[in-house]
Amino acid sequence: MKKVGVGLLAGAITLGGVYAATAFANDDTPKATVTTGEEVKQKQTSNTNEEILSIEEAIKIAQEEGKGNVTDVELEWERGNLVYHVELQGNGTETDVELNAKTGEVFKVKLEKEDDQDEEITLDQKLFSANEAIQLAEKEADGKFNELQLDDDHGTLIYDIELEGKQEAEIKIDALTGKVLEVELDD
Repeated sequence: MKKVGVGLLAGAITLGGVYAATAFANDDTPKATVTTGEEVKQKQTSNTNEEILSIEEAIKIAQEEGKGNVTDVELEWERGNLVYHVELQGNGTETDVELNAKTGEVFKVKLEKEDDQDEEITLDQKLFSANEAIQLAEKEADGKFNELQLDDDHGTLIYDIELEGKQEAEIKIDALTGKVLEVELDD
């Protein structure tokens, strides 16, 4: 009798599991997917050819969220999205605005007391497209885009672009003209 009871119990559990799996499979709710680090990297590096907001547009959106002078602009991958980080400083406050580089959606605004004054980035001329600078950098070195930062280097605005690949590369491009200024390859 015990064998029959155990057999019936095992059968009921199996049928219940099949029913639950079938019901779950027919459910129209979105399913979570698991990706490996390599799959995420492929998704990230394959999307850099899509149009992104210009740095000027990103700054305009950031200035709607906070007041101050622009002191830092970065573009990088975060959680599978290209994200702009724009830092504003003024009146003793530092505002960091994080926004989607494709849609302009603001993800986060962080206010802090300004601890030290960073050098202001002045945009009095139209910048060379960050998207085009990324494509130019990827042609200069065998790698895929990882991060872009807009810097003021002794009065010259430059894009400092980091690439990842067989070897890491850092490419400096004049942000006004698009001229490649420096290519540094790391072994």
